[in-house]
Amino acid sequence: MYKIRPGDAPIKSQFIKQNVLNSFFPEPYENSQALDPDAFIQKSLIAAESQQEKRKLDSEDNNPTQNSVEILETGANDSESTAKRPKIETDETAIHEQTPTSESVSSSAVKKDESNESKKQKNRGMNTNRKFAHVKDAIKLCTGFLNDDACSFENCKFSHDIPSYMESKAEDVGPNCHLFDTFGKCSFGIKCRFAMAHTTAAPEYKQIVDEEKVNRVEKIEDTVLNVIDKFKQREIAKIGKARVEDKVVDFDKAMDQVQSERKQIKEAREKLKMRQTAESSEGVQGPVQGNQEQNESVEQNDTEAKVSEKINKIAPEPYIKLRPNEKPHIDFRQKLYLAPLTTVGNLPFRRLCVQFGADITCGEMSLTKALLQSNSPEWTHMRRHKSEKIFGVQLAGNAPHLIATIASKLNQFCPDVDFVDLNCGCPIDMLVKSGAGSALMERQSKMCDIVAGMNYIFDCNVTVKMRMGFMDGKPVAHKLVPKLRKAGASLITLHGRSREQRYSKEADWGYIQKCADLGKADLYDDDGTEIRKVPVFGNGDILDQMQYWDKIEKGYADGVMIGRGALIKPWVFTEIKERRIWDIRSGERLEVLKDFAKFGIEQWGSDTQGINTTRRFMLEQISFMHRYIPVGLLDVLPQKINERPPTFYGRDALETMMGSTNVATWIKITEMILGKAPDDFIFTPKHKANSFTESEG
Repeated sequence: MYKIRPGDAPIKSQFIKQNVLNSFFPEPYENSQALDPDAFIQKSLIAAESQQEKRKLDSEDNNPTQNSVEILETGANDSESTAKRPKIETDETAIHEQTPTSESVSSSAVKKDESNESKKQKNRGMNTNRKFAHVKDAIKLCTGFLNDDACSFENCKFSHDIPSYMESKAEDVGPNCHLFDTFGKCSFGIKCRFAMAHTTAAPEYKQIVDEEKVNRVEKIEDTVLNVIDKFKQREIAKIGKARVEDKVVDFDKAMDQVQSERKQIKEAREKLKMRQTAESSEGVQGPVQGNQEQNESVEQNDTEAKVSEKINKIAPEPYIKLRPNEKPHIDFRQKLYLAPLTTVGNLPFRRLCVQFGADITCGEMSLTKALLQSNSPEWTHMRRHKSEKIFGVQLAGNAPHLIATIASKLNQFCPDVDFVDLNCGCPIDMLVKSGAGSALMERQSKMCDIVAGMNYIFDCNVTVKMRMGFMDGKPVAHKLVPKLRKAGASLITLHGRSREQRYSKEADWGYIQKCADLGKADLYDDDGTEIRKVPVFGNGDILDQMQYWDKIEKGYADGVMIGRGALIKPWVFTEIKERRIWDIRSGERLEVLKDFAKFGIEQWGSDTQGINTTRRFMLEQISFMHRYIPVGLLDVLPQKINERPPTFYGRDALETMMGSTNVATWIKITEMILGKAPDDFIFTPKHKANSFTESEG
């Protein structure tokens, strides 16, 4: 009988299997095209059960005494409980042999603690320095032949032998190419892993183009916005290098000097106005007075020029287009907000969530230094699909002058950004040690100055994402909310945990409500001007529509940001909008992964490298989705995000497979969609607790 452990999700007993094997594929898996999922998985499950039964019988033969004790312990009547009592020996020697010494007890306890500690260390934290196999074609074909073009280079180092390439190329994944079916043309030509869908037979291998669809449908490159090419990245990198090396440019000092010089201009204008008023009333203006006024006017213009030069040194032109009060205001309240998620919050996943009903999306966290160093993968975080309704980018950094430089270039090169979010909540050690992320909450003045500077330079709204505080038991967010309102933040998102907690324990929604009330409270500036009210969104532990509406209707927050909940079940947005519990079946979940594959092929390509990049990020997605427990299996609703799903059998073979924690099983799921994985394909989950490998199992 399986015993529910503390922290286990309450699953109906008929679905729980104790010590079930997580690897459902004892036999080699060869042909992904001719796979009958239910038959194949059922056969593997039967083999796994028989293997497990054999192991159980072997253990009984080797440990008969231990087995008899276990049987007695599972009994419930009085006679069995009496039998559990140790037999009293009259022989002192026997008593001495059976009674463990304090030394043996302590040593066994130490060994047990060490084993538990090693197991705990093994299953916690992140897998750092992950390695992924970069799978490419055996023969590198010249790109000039992708669309029946000729090579323009005399000494080209790539192959021009198309028949040899086609012979060495891996078998096509399927008969239909998504790019060709959707856009009428596949830009990857014969390198496409669905090439025969749009390629004539040998030996011509000519590309087929659906001209009618090409002219009718929007081009794939036009569906993605904010694409910054390498030339623009290099231009930004040159400016960034100058900003990093120029030690004279200090954002805080420069802004203080700007404010001081502005004050001088204002005083000079007031004096000039008073003098002009006095002279106009007298009606007399001598030549000396006229010359003096002209000199003061020239001096004023010189001062204004110095101010402009100082601002341009901080952020090159165009440094500002709109005043903070002239920016288009976004009504964030009660909109479904998909959290910015590192690695897994890529463009295909965001499109998937928008398809399920997400209103606000945000790109992955981007490091300001990496952006200024022309890091191409970092700049891809700025890309936005046309289907994304309200889109923002998230920046992380601790250097205000570098953030100002990025701000000026985002205004120039990324016009399709609705808001920019400052990350003040990331708990990763690497970021915290550099003074960014949640470490900014320990330097409140600097954090507010950065927000004020961003609000001054950016043409769009500025938002902030933070935690309750840095140390557990010492929340500071309630002190920061009024300061951030004065600094010009348009939205504040609060994760109901401290940096020290990371993702352990439950989120404190009572504290989030306290901060949300401060966002709506009356607040005035030093000169008596009323500060605009700011919505405060809550974040933490939302996995179900009941949990969401409970927080909204009870006034815990003005809205909810969903992160891990969307990774585990992207359809949570549909559940919330339709206010229903969706008992999604395994076949529907497989269709969700198929949609992800389509979006991934549009993003990363349909060639060998693009297919395996899509496979890698699909596995990142499955590493969270396998934690979902189908509604029909739960004994108590709803599922809580921090509850461990015990090993279970689903209502069908595919549902059981999708609940596996073995990476090998996940790869088999991707093979149903993307074809057989290469022999040297490697995947390691981001978080150690998400799965185990065969060698570890």
